[in-house]
Amino acid sequence: MIKINLALKKQTGGADGGKGGGGGGPLGKMDFDAFKGVPIRKIAVPLVVGFLASYLLDNYKEEQLKKLEEAVTKSQNEASKYLNDAQKYKTYEPIKKQLDDDEALLRTKLDVVKKLTAMRGAQGKLLSAVSSTIPAEVWLTDFRVEKNEVVVRGASLGYGQISDFMKSLNENSNFSGFELKNSQQDKDGGLEIATFELKGKRR
Repeated sequence: MIKINLALKKQTGGADGGKGGGGGGPLGKMDFDAFKGVPIRKIAVPLVVGFLASYLLDNYKEEQLKKLEEAVTKSQNEASKYLNDAQKYKTYEPIKKQLDDDEALLRTKLDVVKKLTAMRGAQGKLLSAVSSTIPAEVWLTDFRVEKNEVVVRGASLGYGQISDFMKSLNENSNFSGFELKNSQQDKDGGLEIATFELKGKRR
């Protein structure tokens, strides 16, 4: 009976020991299986995508900031250039004004000289026309041209010669509208002479 009891005890102990010793094995296997069942791929892909997106966004921000800094630097350089040009322009402006004034003065003088030259030529032409129409017994003491008005003063041995002279002037293509404005009889060395003043227009 004692032997049987011992055998039973060993079996019982062995059975208990088997349960106790093997307890760690089934628990470890069950934990690994639970971890293995987690969807790692579904979690990793969004994490990688998020990381790449964050990295690309940071790079984009850096590029944009760099471009903005370059634009600001360029704008500052251009502003500085414009300011320098403005300062130069302020320096040159009085000189330019002086040059413009000098040029205007020279042009005015040149216009006056041209007018005087033209008038001198015209007076010479008119004087030549007068000399071609003056009678032999008439001589001139004054000949003036003011704008379009012509004044002729002189003397003659008689009034008939003055009348002939005035008629010749009005028939000349360079004159028109000559009239006798003044006339009087004088004596010069025993000779009776008539002084006169004629006024007319030049054409």
